Amino acid sequence: MDKGRLGKYVVQDKANEPYKAYIPPRLPPELPIDLKDLYPLLDKATRAIGALNSLIRSIPNPDLFVLTYIRREALLSSQIEGTQSSFSDLILFEHHQKPNVSIDDVEEVSNYIAAMNYGLKRLKNFPLSLRLLREIHGVLLQSGRGAQKLPGEFRRSQNWLGGTRPGNALFVPPPPECLISCLDNFEKFLHDKEVKLPILIKVGLAHVQFETIHPFLDGNGRLGRLLIILLLCEAGILEAPVLYLSLYFKQDRDIYYDLLQQVRTHGAWEAWLEFFLIGIAESATEAVLMAKKINSLFDEDVAQIKNLGRIRFSCLEIFEYLKKLPQVSVPFLSRELSMTAPTVRSVLNHLTELEILKETSGKKRDKIYIYQKYLDILEYGAQPTTRNILKGQIEPHFLLLKQPSDSQKLYKIVSVENFIKSVADNYLHFQRVDSYKDFLGPDKFDGAQLPLDRKSNADSKFAKDPSFTAETYYDSSRSRTYACCFSLENLDYIWKVYGNEEASKGKICLVFNFGKLRQMLNQTINTAKLMYGNVPCEQIFSINYGIVDYRERDSYQLNTCQLPNPIQYTFLKDKKYSEEKELRISLSALGIGQYSLKEKRLEFPPSMKLDFDFREAFANGTVEQILYSKGSPPTLLAYLQQELEKFNISKAP
Repeated sequence: MDKGRLGKYVVQDKANEPYKAYIPPRLPPELPIDLKDLYPLLDKATRAIGALNSLIRSIPNPDLFVLTYIRREALLSSQIEGTQSSFSDLILFEHHQKPNVSIDDVEEVSNYIAAMNYGLKRLKNFPLSLRLLREIHGVLLQSGRGAQKLPGEFRRSQNWLGGTRPGNALFVPPPPECLISCLDNFEKFLHDKEVKLPILIKVGLAHVQFETIHPFLDGNGRLGRLLIILLLCEAGILEAPVLYLSLYFKQDRDIYYDLLQQVRTHGAWEAWLEFFLIGIAESATEAVLMAKKINSLFDEDVAQIKNLGRIRFSCLEIFEYLKKLPQVSVPFLSRELSMTAPTVRSVLNHLTELEILKETSGKKRDKIYIYQKYLDILEYGAQPTTRNILKGQIEPHFLLLKQPSDSQKLYKIVSVENFIKSVADNYLHFQRVDSYKDFLGPDKFDGAQLPLDRKSNADSKFAKDPSFTAETYYDSSRSRTYACCFSLENLDYIWKVYGNEEASKGKICLVFNFGKLRQMLNQTINTAKLMYGNVPCEQIFSINYGIVDYRERDSYQLNTCQLPNPIQYTFLKDKKYSEEKELRISLSALGIGQYSLKEKRLEFPPSMKLDFDFREAFANGTVEQILYSKGSPPTLLAYLQQELEKFNISKAP
C-alpha cells in the first residue's frame, strides 16, 4: 500500500448514521507512476492506435464506420449500466420503428449517441472542461430514466456505490461540499502542461479520478467512459472516434471495478494502468478487424450483385441503404427510397436468393428482411447479456476468424463404422487439439504457441500473480480446446489421410451445408448441459467456426503488436498442412485459472461428443450427400442403407 498515494476519509452523517466519504488525492499521484514495466504495454497500445488511424485513412467509407462504432460504444457502455437494448433495437428506434425492448432502454442508448456527437462537435472549438462535461451530461440525461437526476448539473447531495445507503455502501464519493475543490484539481490536471506523462497514461489516470469523484447524480459511468475518447481525440492521438473500451470493460467487468477500487484503497495505479493499456491495444485491434470484416463482406456481396441483370442498379441502391439499416421491409423501403413496391419486392427476393438477406418473419405478408451477416458483425459482443464470462458462448471470437459463406459445402471423411456409431448415439466427434492420433501424420503442434512467440509470452506476467505467464495461459488453453475438422473441397488428400481408424468396412465422405450445420450446433450449444461423468454441470465450452490460416510455423510471429487471443493459435497451422483446406469448428473452455467440481480439478478427456441428431440433419439438408470412394465394394451402399434404416433414415442422400 502506497500511503502517499491515498486520499482521505471524512466522516459524514445521514439520518443519524455516520459514514465515511472518500476524497481522492490530487493528480498526478504524489509518488510518481513507475513506468518501467508499463513501457512495453504503452508501446503496443500506441502502435495499435497507429494501425487503427492508418486503416481509417484508407477505407472507402470512414463515416459509416464511425457511425457504426459510435452506436456500438453507446450500446456497450449502457449495457454495463444494465440496459438490455441490442443493435437491432437501436436501429429500429432511430428509424421510428418499434424496438423489442423497453423504450427507456433504447432511449438511454440514443441519448448516449447524441451526447457523444455533441461532445465531439464542441471539441472542435472549445476545450474539454467542467463546463463542457456538464453540457454533455445534459444531453446524456435529456430524457428517459435519468431526466429527473439534475441533467447538466453537479450533484448537491451525497451519492454512493453499492448498498442501500451511504452507511452500508461499498464506496462513498466526496461529499457535496468537497466536490468543487476535487473537480477544480481534476480540470487543472487535464490541461497542466507541466505534467510530463504519456497521453495514454494521463487518460488512464483521468478516467479513474472522474469515476472516483462521481460528480453527477446519474450517468457518471457512461460519461467517464466517454471521457476517454474525448481526451484521445482532443490530444490528436486518435484521428476518428472509433476506439472504445466498453466491450473490454464489459467482458472483464468485475476486474474493471476491482481495479478502480484498488487505486482508492491501495494506490495501485500501475495495476490499473496495465489493465487499461492492454484494453487500449485490444480495442484498437478489434476495431481494425471489424472494419476489415465489414468491408470484405460488402465487397463480396457487391460482386454478386454486379452479376445480376438490369435489376442490379436497384439492388445496389437498396444495398447501400442496408449498410445504414440492415433490417427492412417492402413498405418501409418503398417509402424511404421512393421506389415502387414491386421493384423493392423484386430486389429483396434477388438479394435473398443470393443469401445476402434472410427473410425472418415466415409470413406471406409483412415480411421482414435482415442483412444477417452484417448484423452479426455489428452485434459482436454487443448483445445484452447477464451471463458470466466463463460460461460457454456462441462464436465469441467471430471477428478474429474467417468464415465461408453459408452455402459452402464441407467435406468430412469418416470410417463407416464410426459413422454408424455417431448416428446411433447422436453425436459429432471432437478431438482435443493436443492429442490427435486417429489419422496419418497429425500435427503435434496443433493449437500450440508459435516458436517465435514463446519468449515474449513467457515474459508477459499477470499483475495479480507474476508466476502465471501468458505462456502458461496459452498452454492451459490448448489442453481445454477441442476441434471437429472438415475440408472446403473434396480432395484426394483427405481421402488418403482421414478416416483410417476402424475402417474395415471402408470409408465415406459426408457433405455438410455450412450455414445449416452452424445453425444446428449453435442451437445445441445454446441449450446444452455439460455432463462430467454422471454429473450435470454448467456449460463452459464456447463454439467458434473458422477457416484455418496456414503459415510457416518456424518463421511466423503472432504477438508482435500485442498478446494474441488463444483462439488464434487454434486456427493456425503449419503451411505443410495446407492441402487440407480445413474448416474447423472448435469447442474451447478458455479463461484464466482452473475449472473444478466440488473442489476437485476437472480433467479434460482426449475427445468429446457433442449432441448431433443425424436424422434431423438428413431431413433438413444439413447433411446434403454421402460420397463413396473409388473402388468401394458394391455391398457398401446396401449395407449402409440397411444400417441407416434402423434409425428411420430411409433415404440417405
